[in-house]
Amino acid sequence: PHFGPDMDREHLPANWSSTGNAIEGVAFSAKDTILTVDDFCPGGTIYDQQRQHREADRLLRAQGNAAGRQRMRSDSSLRPTKYPRGLIVATGEDVPRGHSLRARLLVIEVGPDEVEWSRLTDCQQAARNGTYATVMFAHVQWLARNYEHEVAPIRNRVAETRDRLGSIGGHKRTPMIAAHLLVGVDSFLRFAIEVGAVSVDEAADLHATFRANILEAAKQQDRHQLAGEPTRRFLEVLESAITAGRV
Repeated sequence: PHFGPDMDREHLPANWSSTGNAIEGVAFSAKDTILTVDDFCPGGTIYDQQRQHREADRLLRAQGNAAGRQRMRSDSSLRPTKYPRGLIVATGEDVPRGHSLRARLLVIEVGPDEVEWSRLTDCQQAARNGTYATVMFAHVQWLARNYEHEVAPIRNRVAETRDRLGSIGGHKRTPMIAAHLLVGVDSFLRFAIEVGAVSVDEAADLHATFRANILEAAKQQDRHQLAGEPTRRFLEVLESAITAGRV
């Protein structure tokens, strides 16, 4: 909804039922924006499930590494490399497999009782009215006017924030993911104060809420990392097989 009132849950730009090449092309085209890839729910035969996990690994690893697969033309010259140039938000009923892949993700679980449906309805109405698209439009203009102060030093701000977070989340990549989100929140709230959308005190309260939630999500990543850690998984499967009398 931030990129147009017609982009609702039934009109998202990409979904996991598309081919890997198609999703890769969309992720390359969606530069400097958020790309929602909807409904990761591996099903069908074992081969179908493996294929879906493989395509998720390919796309999300490319996002985490900011690099794509290189290909050659028939004359042995290199084709232009297509890699995700924005931010991917993936939804689904499962988490892609792989210890190193999960280290590149921020997994957020949403339970059936964790959504305030009345507030969601209000947000959907605001999206249809174009409120979110208007805010995004104004924010991009503000960033362009304040490029030297907001965009240019972002790498240094992210690095400083990452260092302050320490070893949160268990994996070395998790502090960097959290740092990017926190720096983004800081920048957006400065914009909101300048345009008069919130007061300084309101921004401070929002910042505290955002920070607490982001850090809590980062801490929860350790559980997902353990679930995908190969040696731990081997021992769990071996223990299950021994208990069942199969070995």
